[in-house]
Amino acid sequence: MLKKPNLLEYLSVHHYLNDLYKYRKQTEVSFSYDLWAQELDFKNRSFLRQIVTGRRGLTSDTARQLALRLNFQGVERQYFDLLVQYSRARSIERQSALGRELMNLLKSEHSQQEIEDYCEFVSETLYPKLQTLLSFKDVRKTPEDLAPLLRKSPEEINKALRVLEKIKLATQEPNQEWKSVPKSFKVPEAIGDRNLLEYHALSLREAIEARSLPKDQRRYLSLILPLNQQDFAEFWEEFNKFKKDMIRKFDVEDLRNRQLFQMNLNIYAVSEEGTCRDGDPTPT
Repeated sequence: MLKKPNLLEYLSVHHYLNDLYKYRKQTEVSFSYDLWAQELDFKNRSFLRQIVTGRRGLTSDTARQLALRLNFQGVERQYFDLLVQYSRARSIERQSALGRELMNLLKSEHSQQEIEDYCEFVSETLYPKLQTLLSFKDVRKTPEDLAPLLRKSPEEINKALRVLEKIKLATQEPNQEWKSVPKSFKVPEAIGDRNLLEYHALSLREAIEARSLPKDQRRYLSLILPLNQQDFAEFWEEFNKFKKDMIRKFDVEDLRNRQLFQMNLNIYAVSEEGTCRDGDPTPT
């Protein structure tokens, strides 16, 4: 059985595109370079074929167009952008640096376990914080030791640990300490999911209450930007890259001299779309 090429297994954009073309050619009777050029919004089949075969390099605009039309999201989009830069690198030093970024991205993605029963996991903001604490090597993981770190009672922590155990994220060891089952975790992206929306609402209420914390333990920032739908999607992609970079940079195994910090990002429209003034040319 033919398997669709996986972008994350390639170190050449052109090899990936070539294998993707061959896969679709063998699985779709009417598929051709003409049809693919139309799908990808390229001017002609010859231009596309030169890119696929490596006779023509990818410009920034062409790469952005491909990423959009091939519907790369999340880590695939980040990997594709890095792969394009990797293929265009002119020096060994630059190529080596980009190669390390590609490997770090794969390592980060593969080490994170996606939580299947996320509805219960996000029903309390305590659960993700507690799950994170369980991953540190230098933290004693009994309810009595964990409770003061999260400003909760041992009874509350014990109850939360039992929930994490039920959804197979934590387990109790013979010495009565608890440990995290996955080294790192992530919640699936389910835009519009009621459970996630409620979790974010609870988290934002906690962020408001954090105003009383010392200034060295909290920051607030507001930014207003003019965006169309394409800009909005690009902003979100850029933020996801930033998020991945921060996770890789600050991924440590010890909590000594550190506190857990939580960052909430909310972005939403605060105006209606602008229209042209009378007499102004209509934008195209």
